[in-house]
Amino acid sequence: MADTTPPDYTWPGFEALPPPLQDAHRRFFQALAQRRPLTLREYRRAFRVLYAFLQEQGIGDLTTLTAQDLEAFQHWAYRSYHWAPGNMAACLRALRRIGDILTTLGLLVTNPFGQVPLVTPQVQPSATAQPLSWFRATHRFLRWLNTQRATPSTIGAYLQAVRHFQAYLAIAGSCRPSELTATHLVQFRLFLTQHPGRVRRPLSPVMQRVTVERLERFLRWLAQEGLRPPMEPKHTARLNTVLSEFLAFGRMRRARETSQQYARHLRYFQAWLAQRPKGQRVRDIDLLNREVLADYQRWLNTEAIRASGVPLTQSDKESRLYALKAFLHFAHRKGYLPQDLRRFIVVPRRMHKVPKRLPSAEEMAQLLEAPSESTTLGIRDRAMLELAYSGLRSAELLALKVTDVQLEENRVFIRQAKGDKDRVVPMTSAARYWLGRWLQRRSEFWKGTDPETCFLSKHARPLTRRHFAVTLRRHAKRARLPMAVAPHDLRRITATHLAERGAPLRLIQALLGHTSLKVTTRYLRLSDERIKREYTKSHPSNRRDHHRVAVA
Repeated sequence: MADTTPPDYTWPGFEALPPPLQDAHRRFFQALAQRRPLTLREYRRAFRVLYAFLQEQGIGDLTTLTAQDLEAFQHWAYRSYHWAPGNMAACLRALRRIGDILTTLGLLVTNPFGQVPLVTPQVQPSATAQPLSWFRATHRFLRWLNTQRATPSTIGAYLQAVRHFQAYLAIAGSCRPSELTATHLVQFRLFLTQHPGRVRRPLSPVMQRVTVERLERFLRWLAQEGLRPPMEPKHTARLNTVLSEFLAFGRMRRARETSQQYARHLRYFQAWLAQRPKGQRVRDIDLLNREVLADYQRWLNTEAIRASGVPLTQSDKESRLYALKAFLHFAHRKGYLPQDLRRFIVVPRRMHKVPKRLPSAEEMAQLLEAPSESTTLGIRDRAMLELAYSGLRSAELLALKVTDVQLEENRVFIRQAKGDKDRVVPMTSAARYWLGRWLQRRSEFWKGTDPETCFLSKHARPLTRRHFAVTLRRHAKRARLPMAVAPHDLRRITATHLAERGAPLRLIQALLGHTSLKVTTRYLRLSDERIKREYTKSHPSNRRDHHRVAVA
């Protein structure tokens, strides 16, 4: 019989196999080529591993295989090739397909691989087994990422994280994955603050966090596959210590306002834990469980009140629960909690409210003209309202520096806005005029306290958000507006007025500093008059000539 087997599916030493196995190998790949399989490489690997096992056991014919032989084959493959259960499952799928084709060709009476269960033995450290090296462990993890359809850039990012850790081990002392401890991860975080990256300078805080997260996921995968013992849990830590670590992590990852809000809500949770009876207080994080979280949610819904004595609103409850869920997720990922307790927190769905009516362009003009033009504080308030009407957030407005105001270019530069992003916001002619007048009068209030902040109080201190909200409410009342106006409503008003005058949605998104267009659409509140006008102009029925239709 001529050897028509493609050379890619043989290997050195193939001719040393028994003739029945060689014949089965050739005929299988001939039949497989006619059926155009998807992955020939998996079949070749399954054949080669199976043949190596049969040679070692002295088995020369596939018809003599038993269930005990195939179970021993799986244990042998785990031990010899350091396979993960996913590799073994792929090999068994290929062997089942091989058995089906060989049975169709008449080489086997029955398929011995048809009902073979997958064996996932617990890998125990052995004194004779060679420890897994970083190279082989990384290679298997990257192959697993490839099976999960990870992009090449993602695979390269994980490889770069492992290389950073190997650079740390080259300094701290080499160790294998099975010898890694929690102390290595702590020292690795400190190492990243000084380790030079590709541009010969330390990694940014965001890249340090991402690198540690990728390495931790790599180590969790090794523990799940049985290639290394799991990391010792850190659930014996104090709750206050973990909270401090979470808040420090949040300051590096989230916006400043979000981090402050999380800290405020979690202090609320700590105060509730301290008020519990003496035998039910939680000091260690491992004492957090489903019952404690259920009691906290029950207390929020029934007894919780604000500092002013007013009951919590639905928005207040949601904010506190979302902050707690973020903390529990962090504690679980860092190994402080053995399980993720977020599933025990139920955030009730908020009912959609009818959007309130926003001021029209005429009403907004009345609001802008409400501050007095004869006083310095009135000029300051007019300049603040004009800038807020340009699309600035209240936090961006109050943190604006004098050096970031560019009157000649008719724009302001916003530094480290939400999400640590910088952007440039153009000014209207009215905003430029009143801001210029305020900068001329500003020297009357500057007494050397904060020369950089643009807007100051009468005591020469930076304004607070509460001060700005009270000022806006006072001017809205003076303008006799029929609705209440909050500081954040000015951004919605800006977006709505621009959209009503035909501004593109992408321009509004760039002006407001949104990363997603979906967020921008939430700011748009079309007026009833425009909806009626556009409906009358666009609907086909409104363009028919009904007055000429004769009425019977």
